[in-house]
Amino acid sequence: MSIEPEPLAETLARVSFAVIGQLSRVSAEEDMSLTQLRMLAILRDRHLRMAQLADALGTDRSSTSGLINRAEQRGLVVRQPAADDKRGFTVSLSSEGHAFAARVQTRTRDALEPLLQHLQPSDRDVLAALLTRCIET
Repeated sequence: MSIEPEPLAETLARVSFAVIGQLSRVSAEEDMSLTQLRMLAILRDRHLRMAQLADALGTDRSSTSGLINRAEQRGLVVRQPAADDKRGFTVSLSSEGHAFAARVQTRTRDALEPLLQHLQPSDRDVLAALLTRCIET
């Protein structure tokens, strides 16, 4: 038996709202916006040019510049001159930023656990595989 597309989309939206709600709570407790939290998650394993970071966040360069400035003031990111462009720079997490991101990742996992608590381990594996397929397309 297949689920009709509309109810499936509605369910996915409801799950998204629940996840965003929990992530918003975690980010507020860390005195940052949800977009700042997303930026730190994006930078966990990469160094990006500002334009690349803006694309990943879905924000304009001006907004991204402000996000970088605020994170830099907190000691969470560092800017380094771009190797191929004397005017450009790359952004990456600082040592403190990596420690902060790891702590927030743990808090995020704990905040999302209530949404998953009734799933068996095999169901969690299936859900993870399906959601991965959804975001990779």
